[in-house]
Amino acid sequence: MVGINNLNMKNTKFGIIAIVAILMWACSQNSNASKETESKDVYVAGYIENEQGKKIATLWKNGVPQNLTNATRDTEANSVFVFGNDVYVVGHEYSDIAKLWKNGVEQNLTIANYRTWANDVFVSDNDVYVLGGANIQGNVIGVLWKNGVAQNITAGNSEVFAHSIFVSGNDVYIAGEVGNEEGYSVATLWKNGVAQKLTNGNTYGEVYSVYVHDNDVYVVGEESDDEENETAILWKNGVPQILTNGITVNAVFVSDGNVYVAGGGLNGAGIAILWKNGETQNLTDGSREASAYSVFVSGDDVYVVGNEMVAMHPIIETPIVWKNGVAQKLTNGTFNAKANSVFVK
Repeated sequence: MVGINNLNMKNTKFGIIAIVAILMWACSQNSNASKETESKDVYVAGYIENEQGKKIATLWKNGVPQNLTNATRDTEANSVFVFGNDVYVVGHEYSDIAKLWKNGVEQNLTIANYRTWANDVFVSDNDVYVLGGANIQGNVIGVLWKNGVAQNITAGNSEVFAHSIFVSGNDVYIAGEVGNEEGYSVATLWKNGVAQKLTNGNTYGEVYSVYVHDNDVYVVGEESDDEENETAILWKNGVPQILTNGITVNAVFVSDGNVYVAGGGLNGAGIAILWKNGETQNLTDGSREASAYSVFVSGDDVYVVGNEMVAMHPIIETPIVWKNGVAQKLTNGTFNAKANSVFVK
């Protein structure tokens, strides 16, 4: 009987161990399934025109539009950034006043009575950086608002256009261009206010996006001799890499060592394009004019936003989100609309 009891106890122990193992395996599978099905929120900033032709600054969340203004004046949203539970959008009113919307609540960003606009927004350690510009007595200057306080990017009388900002630790990077006395624009990267020229000043140089990853600084833009026939360029730590000719590049994003660039207009065909490590992927077939303006990578998913023009009278622009190359239209094409920026949480 002792032997039988010991055997029963052993069987019981084995049974308990087996049950625990099965439960642990099941929990693991449920956890993996949860991770695989974890939802992502996709935010897109742009505008939609109403029946009266007024541009309404718009934020789409997972394809659902939210009006940021009441359509009394033309407005446009140029950039979106999500930090924690807060959604920041910047743009401008065409009268012109730079705007910052936090969770839909509007704040004007002004400099005296001068015209202002906002191109990009970045949030780091609860500090809100808004990049844009102002027209002061006919001279365009680059402006950085930090928590609502404005500062000029450069001193002097040169025209400065500031397009993109990235904050890494204590370092603030700004991409744009500066006009010189010869009438050319010099593609420029500022780090903490110190300028680095990316072009030599004998051409037209422009840069539209900056991204910092593992201490490497990536900038994209164009260079041309005559303001036409642009050469698309990716600069890594100041060293240029030519992507192609006759095209506009608008955005750069780096993830897991892979460099993604969004643009359009390949060889004048108007094709929305995504580059990954210099290799091109056409997002459209060239049957309609198209371009890509922003790119964001989340996990294994690559999101690109841009526009496609429909040959109607008048021509209608339709905003599109491409997820891993598959297009989703944000409007039905009845009214003109545009998508400028994408952020995925």
